Amino acid sequence: MSKIVTLINPNYTYEPDKHIEQSHFTNSALFLTTPDRYNGDDLITGKIDKTDFEFSEIKADYKTETTKDGKKETEWHTIFNGIFFHADFNKNLEGRTFVLPDTAEKLLGKFGRKLQKINNRGQLVQLEDPRFEKEFVVYSSSQNEARYILTPVMMEAIVNIKKMYSR
Repeated sequence: MSKIVTLINPNYTYEPDKHIEQSHFTNSALFLTTPDRYNGDDLITGKIDKTDFEFSEIKADYKTETTKDGKKETEWHTIFNGIFFHADFNKNLEGRTFVLPDTAEKLLGKFGRKLQKINNRGQLVQLEDPRFEKEFVVYSSSQNEARYILTPVMMEAIVNIKKMYSR
């Protein structure tokens, strides 16, 4: 893996036994549950232009405990299991913008679109890129900031990553 990372860009670093800090995961506010167990590996860090980035595999779980017949039972539930990206866009942003898979509208059509408006992540942001809108839903505390972040080039890159990995 180290050789592959170096081939992509010799300035990138690969640390097989490290992962993104839990604080970055938690502070993202992408997940509504705080993990009780958090681990990962294969940390890759680098810089593209002025943007520092890092990504790694992450597995985050929370636990529930119940008592059944006098015995304590612990069950683990997956919050996230995959590759988590963290980037510093080198800009002072005041609000929060969330880009999430658009499952409600895909499953429920117009009714799903109405459901999207009921959320705790901010205002529903409607963007002009139909390919992006078909795949993702965007919530933000600032419509202007969301459009500043999600430029046509950024939306195209996100759609291409989804197509490339089918996820």
